[in-house]
Amino acid sequence: MKLKTTVLTIYLFTLFTANIYSQEKIQGIVGSWDSVARSKYGIGAIWQFYNDGKLDVINAAMIDYLYILENDTLITVQFDHQTGESKADTSVLKINNNTLTQTQFANGETYVKKLERVGKIVNKNKQELGLWKGKNSAGQEMTFRFTKDHQFLFRVQFEKKSGKYNLLGIVLTTEFKNEKAGVWEVNFVGKTMKLNNNNSATELIFKRSE
Repeated sequence: MKLKTTVLTIYLFTLFTANIYSQEKIQGIVGSWDSVARSKYGIGAIWQFYNDGKLDVINAAMIDYLYILENDTLITVQFDHQTGESKADTSVLKINNNTLTQTQFANGETYVKKLERVGKIVNKNKQELGLWKGKNSAGQEMTFRFTKDHQFLFRVQFEKKSGKYNLLGIVLTTEFKNEKAGVWEVNFVGKTMKLNNNNSATELIFKRSE
C-alpha cells in the first residue's frame, strides 16, 4: 500500500509540475488568492479581489490536494508540510448537470457532500473543473475548486469581512470599516503574490487559486 501511495504521489506531482510550466502567467490582482502561511490546524486566509474595487477577506480551514479522477473514483494525495509525509485517499465523485456529490467511506461510516457549480462549465471533457459551493453538516459554507494543474482545493469558511481596495502601480491600499487603511507594496511572480506593509513590518504571501 505504501508503494502504491508513493507511485501515485510521484505521478500526481509530475502532472502538477508539467502543468505549472505549460500554463501562461496570469497578470493582475483580480481573482482569488490563498495564503501560503497557515496554522498547524490548517487555518488560513483567502483574499478575493473583484473588478469593481471590492475586496473580501475570508478566514477558512484550507486543505490542498493533488488529484486524478478515474471514472467516478476521485484519488487524492494530501501533503503534510510539517512532517513531509503524504496521504492518499479515495472517494466516489458523481456530477449530474451542475450538482456534484462526493461520497466518502471511513471507519464504517458514510459521509456525503453535495455542492453546486459556480459559473459555467470549464471543460466538457473534465466536468469537475472549476468552483463548487455548498454547506457542510454544521451549516458552514464550503467550496471545492478543481484546477487544470490537478489541484483539488477544499475550503470551509469561518468568517468574512468585506471592504474595498485600490491598486496604483505596486501600491495596494485596502480599507475595511472601523479599521485603519492598509498600504502594501505588491510583487507578483507568476501565480505568487507578496504583500509588504512597511509600517507594520508585515509580509503576506499568497498563491492564486483562480
